[in-house]
Amino acid sequence: MAQINSLPDVRAAGIKSPEYEEARRTHTRILQKAYEVENDYERLQAKLAKLGRADQQALAEAWLAGQDDIPEDEALGALREEGAALRRRLQTLREVAIPEAEGRVLNTIAYNRPEWAKQIVRDELPVRIRELREVLPQVQQLIAPKVYRLLSAVQILDWAEGGSPGVYSPPQDTITPAAVRQVEEVLAHLESKLSERDDVELEDAPLEEVSA
Repeated sequence: MAQINSLPDVRAAGIKSPEYEEARRTHTRILQKAYEVENDYERLQAKLAKLGRADQQALAEAWLAGQDDIPEDEALGALREEGAALRRRLQTLREVAIPEAEGRVLNTIAYNRPEWAKQIVRDELPVRIRELREVLPQVQQLIAPKVYRLLSAVQILDWAEGGSPGVYSPPQDTITPAAVRQVEEVLAHLESKLSERDDVELEDAPLEEVSA
């Protein structure tokens, strides 16, 4: 049974690990080889079944015509030999190559994971939290006018199709503040979790007020 279902690209968290990347490439290459061999084996089995039915039909027709046995189609023997070779490759992949490739990946992870975690907590998360906090006001200033234009168009559409042409209420943008608040809540949660650890130093930056 496969031990690896999915793996992250640790570079997305600022981790550089040539050993891990090489192990992943090897694992991916072996899985691709297994995929190709399995497809080849399935195609051969289909071809063997089709040719076998044709050979049986030919033998049956000879008997029905009162003739003796006819030789088996030589192609069947060649296909069986090819099938045996493919079964050998499949067995080697499943029992040796894939477990070995998985083992290399998992051993690399087991060896490096504690240091990766320290690096992410110490070097990556504080910086990324600060960076996101810094751009939040700019993000709000960028999207708020566009959100309002969209809401205005929708509101005027409702007014144009409504039954009271003399009554119109300007839209209220609740989308932008809610989106910004959600990001702030995520950042506050992360900062709270990090503050409970003794292996990270967070900058003393107050929660920045972002106007609606």
